[in-house]
Amino acid sequence: SKRFTVAARDSAQKVFIYFNGVYKDSRVWINGHLLGERPNGFVSFYYDMTPYIRFGKTNLISVRVEHSEFADSRWYTGSGIYRDVYLVVTPRLHLGIWGIRASSDSVTLRHARVRVQSTVLNETTRPRQITVTETLVDGAGRTVASASRNTRVAAGGRVTSETILPVASPLLWAVDAPHLYTLKTSVAVAVRLVHPKNTTIGI
Repeated sequence: SKRFTVAARDSAQKVFIYFNGVYKDSRVWINGHLLGERPNGFVSFYYDMTPYIRFGKTNLISVRVEHSEFADSRWYTGSGIYRDVYLVVTPRLHLGIWGIRASSDSVTLRHARVRVQSTVLNETTRPRQITVTETLVDGAGRTVASASRNTRVAAGGRVTSETILPVASPLLWAVDAPHLYTLKTSVAVAVRLVHPKNTTIGI
């Protein structure tokens, strides 16, 4: 169990708990409310805690792990929360927790295309006109490609925006030369930026 506080100023936001790994068969409660159960122990998972958070007050999160079969894995034989845990606070109009998917195709030493799919959730009571911007930055901080798309997301709905970023002379990822890029995704309503997110990718 752990006690924590979420600031009162965040009461209009969404609050998630994100676990990178719990071994195994976990149950998670917030302030006495069961958020869910997760079998296995090697996959990341998250829960929306927003309805049960006491903003500006102390909250109690509890995690129960069932691992009575202690010799049940050839990879990991420990038990408990063995990877990082994050408290994620987002606006109610936000990129999904696992809402960014990037892949590359038509890859040569001269040219590549990075296909980005970004899912935006609108957990407000109004439809919104949004702009999703994708910017690809190399390891030296130089912008190598950028594109924006305007779209509409219904109240209580979600929309997935797809963008193609052309990259000239890409630095390809390999075991001996693991070149990485930063994909900067942002969502804006009118000109107001509401949710930026960075993702590390290789081509």
